[in-house]
Amino acid sequence: MKKTFVFMIATVLSAGTLFAQGEQARATGKRKMPSPQERAQLTVNRLDEKIKLDPGKKAQLVPIFNNYYQDVSQLRAEMRTSENKEHHKARIKALQDARDEKVRAALNNKKQYEAYQQHIKDAHSRKKGSRGGDWKEKRGRQENNHSN
Repeated sequence: MKKTFVFMIATVLSAGTLFAQGEQARATGKRKMPSPQERAQLTVNRLDEKIKLDPGKKAQLVPIFNNYYQDVSQLRAEMRTSENKEHHKARIKALQDARDEKVRAALNNKKQYEAYQQHIKDAHSRKKGSRGGDWKEKRGRQENNHSN
């Protein structure tokens, strides 16, 4: 009985510690980002749910997204130390365009490629929505409201 009680107390304390660490990570915004390989696999899995890819196409897409996410990660690291943000934005756009051309070639199906484009568009709008929309647009509306 005493051993069971001690075990229950230890379990509750360790669960509380894990919960607190999770809350701290959430509060500070410091969560572990998935690796480029993990992101590539997640992207292909989500895409598969939407457009039902055959195993051969999935195998072709994973390295495309893996390379893209590796390149973007490197570029974002450079952006943190660089002053020329517009140059980096142009390079990210070029990486996106190159990725999309490779995806188009791998899918080799207009209907699937259009579904892929819609998937990307939806993902960007979800991301933008999670940040509360376009902050510049909101700021402009706030400034207009204050000037009236």
